[in-house]
This record gives sequence, structure tokens and C-alpha cells, in this order.
Amino acid sequence: MNQLKNKRGQVTLFIIIAIIIVAVALVWIFLWSPVKSQREGLDKQATDVRDYVSLSLKNSLENALAIVGLQGGFISPEKPFIQYDNLTVAYWLYNNTGHWPEIEDIEKELDKFVLSSLPSCDKIKENFQLKKIECGNAEAKIIIQNNSIVTYVNYSISVTDKTTIKIKPDYQYKLEINFSEYYKIGMYILKNYNCLTCLGKKAVEENLTIRQIDMGDTLFNFIIDDKIKLAGMQEYILQFAIQK
Repeated sequence: MNQLKNKRGQVTLFIIIAIIIVAVALVWIFLWSPVKSQREGLDKQATDVRDYVSLSLKNSLENALAIVGLQGGFISPEKPFIQYDNLTVAYWLYNNTGHWPEIEDIEKELDKFVLSSLPSCDKIKENFQLKKIECGNAEAKIIIQNNSIVTYVNYSISVTDKTTIKIKPDYQYKLEINFSEYYKIGMYILKNYNCLTCLGKKAVEENLTIRQIDMGDTLFNFIIDDKIKLAGMQEYILQFAIQK
């Protein structure tokens, strides 16, 4: 009889324990599901924001490189320069004095343009209808390498909706373009701009187009690569002016 009571007591205890386990599980599911769903939604928003910043970085670098090419290595050329075809084109040689930019100068011009073109916190918040977003100060470093230009950007962004997600801050974009070679050809033109045969031979060697327009005391020089298309351009152009 006592054994039977003990067995009934054990069964009752097991049932109570099972009920408690199920209740705890239901409470956990009830509380966790909204949190998990909210977290997944925030994760997707964070991914979308990072993709948006990455695309902005790509577009701004391509636009900056197009402008730098058309304006003689500068985003905003300082004197001496000449207005040509609605562009401000820098002189690389003026009054027998060199004014060409060094590669490091061009990198700094690209840095400034890319940083100024990154989407602001307010713009990101508006585009993605975020409740709360925080952005740190962005930093950029652009390196002109052989056959490519690499951009490194650090831009910390955090999005918050009850919980907070810090978006991976480091961005990198590599543009396959041999700008350093165009620059070297530009320096070659500076030394040989009076030798049309030399320039023709150089163009054949490099598989590029070198063109000159004589405008009295100013000679416009164009290095054209129709194999490179960026920022809506049908060809890449590096142009600069020389005062004869």
C-alpha cells in the first residue's frame, strides 16, 4: 500500500515538474520571439546601412577620380589654371615653372572628396527611417598603387531600437585603374611636348591616345584610355595645360 502511494506521489511530482518545464519554455518563447524578431530586423537594417555606405564610397571615389583627371590632378585647382570646356584645368607648366601635383597631393585631393561625399548621420537616418543612429568622425586613406587605387575608410555607425548594433566600421574599395601610369605619361609629355613623334610613339607603346590642342600660348594635353569607363564616362581622361 505504501509502495503504491509512493509511486503515485512520484508520478504527481513528475507531472508537476513537467508542467513547470513547459510553462518556463512557453514564457521563454513568448518573451524571446519578439526580441529575436526585433534583433533580426535591426541586423538587416545594419546590413542595409553598411551596403549603402559601401556603395556611396564606390561612387564617390569614381566621381573624384573623374574630376581629378579632367582638372589636371585637382578637385579644386589653385592658380595657375585655365577655364576650358566648362572645366578648371590646372597648368602643369607655367612661366617655365612646374606646377604639377605629386601623387601624394592627388591622394589627398581624393581623400577630401570621398570624406565630404560620405552620407551623414541625418541622411542615413532619413533614408532608412531609423529611430536612433550615432555616427563617429570618418577617416579616409586613399593609396594610388600600380594598376589600382585602394580606398580605406573608417566610419563608425551604431543603430538603436531598444537594442544597439554597432556596424563594422572599416570599409575598403579597390578600383582597377592604372592612374599611376597615366601620371607617368603626363610627366613624359611635360618633357617632350614639342616632339610629336615622341608622343605618337609613346601612345602606341602604352596602347593609349595622346592628343594635343594648341590654343596660342597654351597647349592642352589629353591622355585618353577608352578601356576604362567610370562615373558615366565613355573613356578615362587625364588632361592638363602647358604654357608654351
